[in-house]
Amino acid sequence: PPNTPRVIYVGEISGPKPFDKGKARASKDEQNKLRRPYDAAVDPWGRLHVTDARAAAVYRWDFNKKQFAIIGKDSNKLKFPAFMAIDGDGSVYVSDLITKEIVVFDKDGRYIFSINQEGPLEKPSGLAIDRENKRLIVSDMPRHQVHIMDLNGKILRSLGTYRKDQKAGSSEPGEFYWPGFVAVDKVGKIYVSDYLNFRIQVFSPQG
Repeated sequence: PPNTPRVIYVGEISGPKPFDKGKARASKDEQNKLRRPYDAAVDPWGRLHVTDARAAAVYRWDFNKKQFAIIGKDSNKLKFPAFMAIDGDGSVYVSDLITKEIVVFDKDGRYIFSINQEGPLEKPSGLAIDRENKRLIVSDMPRHQVHIMDLNGKILRSLGTYRKDQKAGSSEPGEFYWPGFVAVDKVGKIYVSDYLNFRIQVFSPQG
Protein backbone atom coordinates (compact mmCIF):
# COMPACT_ATOMS: atom_id res chain seq x y z
CA PRO A 1 0.00 0.00 0.00
CA PRO A 2 1.13 3.62 -0.48
CA ASN A 3 2.92 5.33 2.41
CA THR A 4 0.57 8.30 2.13
CA PRO A 5 -3.20 7.66 2.04
CA ARG A 6 -4.67 8.53 -1.35
CA VAL A 7 -8.17 9.10 -0.03
CA ILE A 8 -8.67 11.09 3.16
CA TYR A 9 -11.97 11.61 4.97
CA VAL A 10 -12.78 15.33 5.07
CA GLY A 11 -16.16 15.53 6.72
CA GLU A 12 -19.88 15.25 6.10
CA ILE A 13 -22.52 17.37 4.41
CA SER A 14 -25.98 17.29 5.90
CA GLY A 15 -27.33 20.82 5.58
CA PRO A 16 -26.93 24.28 4.07
CA LYS A 17 -23.78 25.39 5.90
CA PRO A 18 -21.03 22.80 5.51
CA PHE A 19 -18.34 25.50 5.46
CA ASP A 20 -15.81 25.48 8.25
CA LYS A 21 -12.31 26.55 7.32
CA GLY A 22 -12.74 24.94 3.92
CA LYS A 23 -13.91 21.63 5.32
CA ALA A 24 -17.36 20.09 5.30
CA ARG A 25 -19.12 19.66 8.62
CA ALA A 26 -22.47 18.55 9.96
CA SER A 27 -25.34 21.02 9.92
CA LYS A 28 -27.52 22.12 12.82
CA ASP A 29 -30.10 23.64 10.47
CA GLU A 30 -32.93 21.14 10.91
CA GLN A 31 -35.27 22.92 8.48
CA ASN A 32 -33.09 22.37 5.42
CA LYS A 33 -31.19 19.33 6.61
CA LEU A 34 -30.85 16.44 4.19
CA ARG A 35 -33.64 13.95 4.83
CA ARG A 36 -33.31 11.30 2.16
CA PRO A 37 -30.39 12.03 -0.17
CA TYR A 38 -30.69 9.90 -3.29
CA ASP A 39 -28.18 10.93 -5.94
CA ALA A 40 -25.32 13.41 -6.31
CA ALA A 41 -23.66 15.18 -9.24
CA VAL A 42 -21.18 18.00 -9.76
CA ASP A 43 -21.66 20.68 -12.42
CA PRO A 44 -18.94 22.27 -14.60
CA TRP A 45 -18.36 24.95 -11.94
CA GLY A 46 -17.73 22.45 -9.18
CA ARG A 47 -21.08 22.93 -7.47
CA LEU A 48 -22.44 19.85 -5.72
CA HIS A 49 -26.07 18.90 -6.40
CA VAL A 50 -27.96 16.33 -4.30
CA THR A 51 -31.49 15.07 -4.90
CA ASP A 52 -33.50 14.69 -1.71
CA ALA A 53 -36.52 12.46 -2.23
CA ARG A 54 -38.23 13.36 1.03
CA ALA A 55 -37.67 17.11 0.71
CA ALA A 56 -38.86 16.96 -2.94
CA ALA A 57 -36.01 19.22 -4.00
CA VAL A 58 -32.44 19.40 -5.23
CA TYR A 59 -29.88 20.90 -2.82
CA ARG A 60 -26.92 22.76 -4.30
CA TRP A 61 -23.68 23.79 -2.63
CA ASP A 62 -21.15 26.20 -4.13
CA PHE A 63 -18.10 25.60 -1.98
CA ASN A 64 -16.00 28.31 -3.65
CA LYS A 65 -18.56 31.04 -3.01
CA LYS A 66 -19.87 29.44 0.19
CA GLN A 67 -23.44 29.55 -1.10
CA PHE A 68 -26.35 27.18 -0.68
CA ALA A 69 -29.52 26.94 -2.80
CA ILE A 70 -32.61 24.78 -3.04
CA ILE A 71 -33.79 23.91 -6.55
CA GLY A 72 -37.28 22.80 -7.53
CA LYS A 73 -39.12 23.61 -4.32
CA ASP A 74 -40.91 26.67 -5.70
CA SER A 75 -41.66 25.11 -9.07
CA ASN A 76 -43.78 22.35 -7.49
CA LYS A 77 -42.50 20.03 -10.22
CA LEU A 78 -40.75 17.54 -7.96
CA LYS A 79 -42.48 14.92 -5.84
CA PHE A 80 -39.83 12.19 -5.47
CA PRO A 81 -36.60 13.36 -7.16
CA ALA A 82 -34.23 10.45 -7.49
CA PHE A 83 -31.63 10.10 -10.24
CA MET A 84 -29.85 13.08 -11.74
CA ALA A 85 -27.45 14.16 -14.50
CA ILE A 86 -25.92 17.54 -15.39
CA ASP A 87 -25.15 18.77 -18.90
CA GLY A 88 -22.09 20.73 -19.96
CA ASP A 89 -24.01 24.01 -19.83
CA GLY A 90 -25.11 23.32 -16.26
CA SER A 91 -28.65 22.15 -17.06
CA VAL A 92 -29.84 19.73 -14.37
CA TYR A 93 -31.94 16.70 -15.40
CA VAL A 94 -33.86 15.01 -12.56
CA SER A 95 -35.96 11.84 -12.81
CA ASP A 96 -38.99 11.83 -10.52
CA LEU A 97 -40.26 8.39 -9.52
CA ILE A 98 -43.76 9.62 -8.62
CA THR A 99 -44.57 11.97 -11.49
CA LYS A 100 -42.63 9.64 -13.85
CA GLU A 101 -41.14 12.67 -15.58
CA ILE A 102 -37.65 14.03 -16.15
CA VAL A 103 -37.62 17.61 -14.88
CA VAL A 104 -35.04 19.99 -16.33
CA PHE A 105 -33.64 23.11 -14.63
CA ASP A 106 -31.12 25.62 -15.97
CA LYS A 107 -27.75 26.35 -14.34
CA ASP A 108 -29.38 28.94 -12.08
CA GLY A 109 -32.00 26.50 -10.84
CA ARG A 110 -34.92 27.81 -12.88
CA TYR A 111 -37.41 25.29 -14.24
CA ILE A 112 -37.19 24.92 -18.04
CA PHE A 113 -39.33 21.96 -19.13
CA SER A 114 -40.32 18.39 -18.38
CA ILE A 115 -39.80 15.22 -20.41
CA ASN A 116 -42.32 12.36 -20.58
CA GLN A 117 -45.39 14.38 -19.55
CA GLU A 118 -47.46 12.24 -21.92
CA GLY A 119 -45.23 9.17 -22.08
CA PRO A 120 -43.98 6.91 -23.56
CA LEU A 121 -41.63 6.01 -20.69
CA GLU A 122 -43.17 4.03 -17.85
CA LYS A 123 -40.81 5.17 -15.10
CA PRO A 124 -37.61 7.01 -16.13
CA SER A 125 -34.94 6.23 -13.58
CA GLY A 126 -31.17 6.35 -14.08
CA LEU A 127 -29.83 9.29 -16.09
CA ALA A 128 -26.56 10.13 -17.81
CA ILE A 129 -25.50 12.88 -20.20
CA ASP A 130 -23.44 12.06 -23.27
CA ARG A 131 -21.87 15.51 -23.61
CA GLU A 132 -19.84 14.60 -26.68
CA ASN A 133 -22.89 13.59 -28.71
CA LYS A 134 -25.42 15.80 -26.87
CA ARG A 135 -27.62 12.90 -25.81
CA LEU A 136 -29.54 11.91 -22.69
CA ILE A 137 -29.38 8.26 -21.61
CA VAL A 138 -32.36 7.07 -19.55
CA SER A 139 -33.10 3.72 -17.94
CA ASP A 140 -36.76 2.68 -17.76
CA MET A 141 -36.86 0.06 -15.01
CA PRO A 142 -40.38 -1.43 -15.38
CA ARG A 143 -39.99 -1.72 -19.16
CA HIS A 144 -36.51 -3.19 -18.84
CA GLN A 145 -35.11 -0.82 -21.44
CA VAL A 146 -32.60 1.99 -21.82
CA HIS A 147 -33.41 4.89 -24.12
CA ILE A 148 -31.06 7.18 -26.02
CA MET A 149 -32.68 10.62 -26.33
CA ASP A 150 -31.72 14.03 -27.56
CA LEU A 151 -31.47 16.66 -24.85
CA ASN A 152 -35.08 17.72 -25.46
CA GLY A 153 -36.41 14.25 -24.72
CA LYS A 154 -36.96 12.83 -28.19
CA ILE A 155 -36.20 9.10 -28.28
CA LEU A 156 -33.51 8.32 -30.86
CA ARG A 157 -33.07 4.65 -30.05
CA SER A 158 -34.11 2.12 -27.41
CA LEU A 159 -31.86 -0.63 -26.07
CA GLY A 160 -32.83 -3.92 -24.53
CA THR A 161 -35.63 -6.42 -24.59
CA TYR A 162 -37.40 -8.30 -21.82
CA ARG A 163 -38.75 -11.86 -21.88
CA LYS A 164 -41.70 -12.63 -19.61
CA ASP A 165 -40.32 -16.09 -18.84
CA GLN A 166 -36.86 -14.94 -17.83
CA LYS A 167 -35.48 -15.38 -14.31
CA ALA A 168 -32.94 -13.31 -12.44
CA GLY A 169 -29.52 -13.79 -13.94
CA SER A 170 -30.79 -15.64 -17.02
CA SER A 171 -30.99 -12.84 -19.60
CA GLU A 172 -29.07 -12.89 -22.85
CA PRO A 173 -26.66 -10.09 -23.84
CA GLY A 174 -28.65 -6.97 -24.65
CA GLU A 175 -31.58 -8.00 -22.45
CA PHE A 176 -32.26 -6.15 -19.20
CA TYR A 177 -33.93 -7.11 -15.96
CA TRP A 178 -34.56 -3.88 -14.01
CA PRO A 179 -31.82 -1.61 -15.39
CA GLY A 180 -30.91 1.11 -12.91
CA PHE A 181 -27.91 3.42 -12.96
CA VAL A 182 -26.41 4.40 -16.30
CA ALA A 183 -23.13 6.13 -17.17
CA VAL A 184 -21.36 7.39 -20.29
CA ASP A 185 -17.62 7.71 -20.78
CA LYS A 186 -15.79 10.39 -22.75
CA VAL A 187 -16.06 8.52 -26.07
CA GLY A 188 -19.78 7.82 -25.67
CA LYS A 189 -19.76 4.19 -24.47
CA ILE A 190 -22.86 3.44 -22.40
CA TYR A 191 -22.66 1.49 -19.14
CA VAL A 192 -25.85 0.05 -17.64
CA SER A 193 -26.32 -1.45 -14.19
CA ASP A 194 -28.45 -4.51 -15.01
CA TYR A 195 -29.76 -4.97 -11.48
CA LEU A 196 -31.41 -8.41 -11.46
CA ASN A 197 -29.01 -9.85 -14.00
CA PHE A 198 -26.13 -9.10 -11.63
CA ARG A 199 -23.95 -7.41 -14.23
CA ILE A 200 -22.92 -4.21 -15.98
CA GLN A 201 -23.69 -4.15 -19.70
CA VAL A 202 -21.59 -2.03 -22.02
CA PHE A 203 -22.77 -0.62 -25.35
CA SER A 204 -21.02 1.23 -28.13
CA PRO A 205 -21.80 4.93 -28.66
CA GLN A 206 -24.21 3.88 -31.42
CA GLY A 207 -26.05 1.56 -29.00
